[in-house]
Amino acid sequence: MNTALKQADFQIPEDLLNELQTTVGKSELSKFVSRALKRELQRLRQQTAIDEAFGIWKGKGKGDLPGLLCIKISPIAVLL
Repeated sequence: MNTALKQADFQIPEDLLNELQTTVGKSELSKFVSRALKRELQRLRQQTAIDEAFGIWKGKGKGDLPGLLCIKISPIAVLL
C-alpha cells in the first residue's frame, strides 16, 4: 500500500545522524526512520493498552481470573 509522503522537519543529535547515514546510507534514511517510528509508536500504543488494562481482570477474593479453575500441582499450575 502506497501512502502519501510528507516532509517533516525535526532535529536529531549530529552523532546520531552521522551513524544513521553511515549505517543505512543517505538514500535509505526516510524509509529507515519511518519504519523505526512505526515500531516505536506501536510499542507505545501497546504499553498504553497494558497500563490501562492493568488490574481489570482481578476477580473477587484471590485475584484470579474469573471463570478459570486453577489446580496447583507442585511445581506446575494447571488451568482448566
